[in-house]
Parts: sequence; structure tokens; C-alpha cells
Amino acid sequence: MATKADFKRLSKKWSNIFNLWGNKITLDFKDKWDYDNGAQTSSSHALEDADKMLTVVTTSIPIYKIYTMDINTMWLKQATLEDVEETICHEYLHMLYSPLITFVQTLIEREVDDVGSKSQVYHEWLRDVNETVTTTVAKLVYDLSKDE
Repeated sequence: MATKADFKRLSKKWSNIFNLWGNKITLDFKDKWDYDNGAQTSSSHALEDADKMLTVVTTSIPIYKIYTMDINTMWLKQATLEDVEETICHEYLHMLYSPLITFVQTLIEREVDDVGSKSQVYHEWLRDVNETVTTTVAKLVYDLSKDE
């Protein structure tokens, strides 16, 4: 079982690893979870565990380097420290990628939104690619960090 203190400690560790010192990162522990498994918006990212429970949603305002992580405390209470650390690594990578993702979202909105349902396909594609790349790189980075 992980605690809020564990999450805060590991969050600080990964903030240092990714050199995110100048960013404003808010950790918001949610006892009442308002998200469902389809709750991602264009500015939010989520990681699902093996049981498909939404664990963390990160909202980004990359131009101002402001990020909020909403943490599902029900998940946290049953998560291992390894689960928590992998999730934090994943979410911090989302923070690093957020300027690029925001740029591509803006291009889709400006160039494709007038085409109708095609823009939804592009937004879904971007979300899927973003999650796939982030998950792959997070696994790599996390595994490498264990070797230190």
C-alpha cells in the first residue's frame, strides 16, 4: 500500500531526474474520483492499471510550465511503490511532451476541425500515439533508473 507521502517523495525524485525544477507541479489527491475510463480531454493524460482503474490525470499548460496531477486515492491505497513510481515516471514524460502535443493539437484544430468528424479521428490517433510512445519510453527510463 502506498501513501500520499510516498507519492510526494517519488514525485520529487522524478522531478529532479527530468529537470523539472522551474515548473509548477500541483499534486491533487482525490478521494472522490470524477473521471471515468474515457475522461481524457485534449489537455489531460491518464494511465490505466491492469484493472482498468484510472490512476492519475495530468493537466498541462505547457507555455506557463503549469501542471496538475489528479491522483486517485482509491488506486493509491492499493498500489505498490513500484506501481506509483512507474506511474509518476509516465506522467512526468507527459509533462515533457506536452508542448509538442499541444502544438499538434493546435494544428489539428486549425487545419482539420472544419472537416468535421475527421478531426475526431486525428485527436484519437494523437492520444493513442501519445500514450503508446509515453508508455514505451517510461518503461525504458524506469527500468534504466533501477540499474543505478
